[in-house]
Amino acid sequence: MGSEQGTGYQAEDFQAVRKNLVFHCWFGIQPQTSSGLYRLDGAPNFPCTLNLNQFLSITYKIMKKREIILVYCFLILAGCEKTGNDIKYEGEAVLTSERIKSGDIYLVYGFSFEKGENIAFTFTTTPVPDILVTNITDVENKITGAVLSSPANEEAFCLKGSFSTSADAESFYNSYNEVTDSIFHPLTEEIHKDQVWTIQTSKKTFAKILIGETTIKTSPVSEYIEIKIRYKYQPDGSRSFTGK
Repeated sequence: MGSEQGTGYQAEDFQAVRKNLVFHCWFGIQPQTSSGLYRLDGAPNFPCTLNLNQFLSITYKIMKKREIILVYCFLILAGCEKTGNDIKYEGEAVLTSERIKSGDIYLVYGFSFEKGENIAFTFTTTPVPDILVTNITDVENKITGAVLSSPANEEAFCLKGSFSTSADAESFYNSYNEVTDSIFHPLTEEIHKDQVWTIQTSKKTFAKILIGETTIKTSPVSEYIEIKIRYKYQPDGSRSFTGK
């Protein structure tokens, strides 16, 4: 194996750099074989054209620095990825019936207790949301209210109570620590402020929600409704809310 003329580098060295930097497009380096020089696009601090020795010297330094940067980025991404310990199993959320255009289709979002956030719902979604909001409309197609449903779950909802004041509803919600119900329904009644509901997910885990304010809004697509809730989720299948 000979070295590239006048460079002190083996041909394999050049191939390794070329493979990583050209084929993977990390730095936009394009060899100009007709002139025997190599172009370093996107790097204004370096000459536009380099001989092989300059090319290898600079790119090895860049690769070394880039390895450090990439490792750092991977560590950041790994740290930012949601783990089971990071997911909020208790808190506040906003449920919505809004449809959002994505390309040629419209997406609806539902709340996932497993994820602790709203997620897109399609026929291929995994996991599927635990709660979807469906509008109730009048004869003029104006929204008058909403019901909740749970995809592929015929035993999802149980109304624990409807209260005349927010203080009473919150007091009941806070003291409600164990699921004793055995009958659940695929849909809720019309949702109203200060209701407390128990939800049994399709995985037979349990959550409780306290209904807050409901607001009818308008988007470029159509009217939709937002429902504020407080929730607590027990992910391990226990009927007790005194754990996680």
